[in-house]
Amino acid sequence: MASSGHIERPGRTVHDAAVARRTPYTRLEKEGQSRPPHVQGQGDVVYKGFQCLSGDCKEFIVVREDELGPDFKIRCQTCGFMHGAGRETRFFKYRLVHRSDDRVIEEGDCVVLHDDIFEHARHVPDYLREPDE
Repeated sequence: MASSGHIERPGRTVHDAAVARRTPYTRLEKEGQSRPPHVQGQGDVVYKGFQCLSGDCKEFIVVREDELGPDFKIRCQTCGFMHGAGRETRFFKYRLVHRSDDRVIEEGDCVVLHDDIFEHARHVPDYLREPDE
């Protein structure tokens, strides 16, 4: 167990309370930096990514998290499938059958709510996102 004032890491111990930050002795001066229009003002933007819910599409869709309001609608640019708040996609019908006597225990539809997909979508690092065209 780590003692008070220490952070244990594999192979080393950092004494966080005992190490003072030294006064910076350098500064970085940038000259002629080029920022493409698609990255300007994007420093604090968070993106979420998810697989298109159309069974025939392989598109991975990336959207800005702040664009996923309560009534969101997102059309897949590859297949045109519409994802949206309050919508659902049925993947298949199922029957859960007991092996010993072939008794049907449960049956129904495997349905995914789009709201659930977006709630659990992964955050996508900006460097993996394709620039807007």
